[in-house]
Amino acid sequence: MSIHQLPQHVVNKIAAGEVVERPASAVKELVENALDADATNVSVSVIDGGKTRLKVTDNGSGIATEDLDRVFEQHATSKVQAVEDLESLTSLGFRGEALATIGSVAEVSLATRTAEAAHGTLMEVSGGEEQSRRSHPMARAGTDVEVKHLFYNTPARRKFLKKAHTELKHITRLMEELALAHPEVTFEVFSQDRRLVRYEAADREQRVAQVLEQTDKEWLVPVEYYGKDMTVSGFVSHPHWTRANRQGFFVSVNGRPVGQQMVAQAVLKGYDTMLEKGQYPVFALDITLDPSLIDVNIHPRKAEVRFSNEREVFSGVLKAVRSALERHAFHNLSGVTERMTRSTPEGSSTGGKNVSSAGQRSFSGQGIPGMGQAPPASRASGGVKDAKRSETLIDRVREAPTRYQVEPVATSQSEQPQFFTLWNRYLVLTGEDGLYLIDQHAAHEKLLLEAFTQHPSHTSVQSLITPITLSVAGSQAQILASFLEESSVFEVQKEEGMIRVTHIPRVLVDRDLDAVFSWLVERVETEPDSEPVAQMEREVLKEMACKAAVKAGDALKEREVTELVANVFASRTGFTCCHGRPAVVQLTEKELDTLFSRT
Repeated sequence: MSIHQLPQHVVNKIAAGEVVERPASAVKELVENALDADATNVSVSVIDGGKTRLKVTDNGSGIATEDLDRVFEQHATSKVQAVEDLESLTSLGFRGEALATIGSVAEVSLATRTAEAAHGTLMEVSGGEEQSRRSHPMARAGTDVEVKHLFYNTPARRKFLKKAHTELKHITRLMEELALAHPEVTFEVFSQDRRLVRYEAADREQRVAQVLEQTDKEWLVPVEYYGKDMTVSGFVSHPHWTRANRQGFFVSVNGRPVGQQMVAQAVLKGYDTMLEKGQYPVFALDITLDPSLIDVNIHPRKAEVRFSNEREVFSGVLKAVRSALERHAFHNLSGVTERMTRSTPEGSSTGGKNVSSAGQRSFSGQGIPGMGQAPPASRASGGVKDAKRSETLIDRVREAPTRYQVEPVATSQSEQPQFFTLWNRYLVLTGEDGLYLIDQHAAHEKLLLEAFTQHPSHTSVQSLITPITLSVAGSQAQILASFLEESSVFEVQKEEGMIRVTHIPRVLVDRDLDAVFSWLVERVETEPDSEPVAQMEREVLKEMACKAAVKAGDALKEREVTELVANVFASRTGFTCCHGRPAVVQLTEKELDTLFSRT
């Protein structure tokens, strides 16, 4: 078959498949046009998930009469004049493809009017061909675009559309993204002529509450970060408000919603150990930076952007999220912190301050004298009630029912909370609305990590009698050497063709250092992280905290239990250990009633 030039209408239909994938794609293009036209009210209405009909109405500036001849032409736009303009784009659209591609695969009617015009104009286009144009009465300035029978002339494309409820789900998700990126605009969504949602124009915090349906401000942590070339603003969720999937991730760059995996990874690293495994936060963040530092022209549907300073952006988002979470005073569950600090014996820890007595282990997370010492194997429980005995609880109750009657638990905040230990592994604490189960190892590990992070002097370094020689070739050698030189826990000497490591963290003495350094090189090369050594040191601190923490089976004195409980509830960094396991589990009164079939 000989090579031949494709007719323009065929080219348009092929190109339409790149820009308009489904009804949500058409909605996206039309709403972005509305926002570029300075609309403050945007309404989206769909029938049959947008497959039969979709309509976008706005109160923007409208389209001038003299521009209507070109409005459905391919690559006709008012937003770009020259290629240099791509480096300073502030508009959401710029290619001039939206109306041309939609008009080539659907039946489209466009009604528009500018503020200066006496009346509006109605254009009708089908399959890329103009069908009619006439005067149209419009009481306001703005544009209404109605799209019927999307892909009616490209059945191969139409058969891949999903059921109406699935297509509607994509549209509502899109409108959530746009609403979060533009809180100053009022958005409405209708389906089958019934309003699904209305987002009133609001400030960012109110808009986040509207979209995420979270009215309790305790669960929203504000993020404000100002870097050298960028700002990060928005909200992230309290570590206890999570989802089992990533559907709560919302990112925009200069007001453009994007699916940016790199930003999501930076956010997750910002949470670090605050999240349980398999749980994901909810966040809505906008990254603002000079348009010349991003490339928005890398995806047909403008769903992604490329950063020229990717490492700086990653680092900035990580710092923004981590500092916001550290600043935020996390909600203390049911006043447990206040009750514990009131009841803490004199000389033990209160309010997170280390005032432990000699011979006692500190569980404060602020100072850690003696924390690297293993507890004596024969330590007695010291008065803490231990539920582990040779006989079962049922046997004991049968044999002496009066002996094991449980006294009513005090609920006054002024009285000491009741607690006991299980198997020298878990601490059980009564709260105002249920029980709290604490894993003593996970809780202590978490407090130690906080202390190591806040006080780097606790990170002991081992001087090596015989330096370790690393033979690393090419660019890897330069990467490894440059970053190790910045480290506070490694000391190195560079020689031609090799690196000599003279000091390492003490916790790595028995580790496979070749594997450690290989991991570091891979981390530097594959992740857009401007602080790989800091991340490496963070991993070292986690391991140190894990090794130094009390273990399951270690018997704690009553004073130690009180101090541990008080400080874990006073923590500002959530209730998970270094590895993402829960350190505290709450059983509410309702959950206990359910367990006992009390409905």
